[in-house]
Amino acid sequence: MSSDRLNDIRLDIEKASSVVATGRRLVAQGRTLDLSALEAKVAAACAAIGALPKDDARDLLPALEALLTSLDQLEEDLKSQYAAHLGGTQPADPTRAAAVYRRLQTDID
Repeated sequence: MSSDRLNDIRLDIEKASSVVATGRRLVAQGRTLDLSALEAKVAAACAAIGALPKDDARDLLPALEALLTSLDQLEEDLKSQYAAHLGGTQPADPTRAAAVYRRLQTDID
């Protein structure tokens, strides 16, 4: 594997990390964010890593671990923002919400 290709993948991971860092700043400011581009960046990097020889892929572990850590932090930031906007409540369990909806539908019918 050429070092240029490995560096390109590393750069893609760093770009994804930058998107996450920007997202965390926006959440801290109470602003909304669009993470749709992030999914494509991460998917492309993962596909490229999957095609690498194992030794080359291992070289990218620190960058991937840093990305995962920042994604976990963004998740916590988003949960906190969500809870703050709902007066401290946690997101509803979707299965419970679906059960309530079905029960309401039954009551209406």
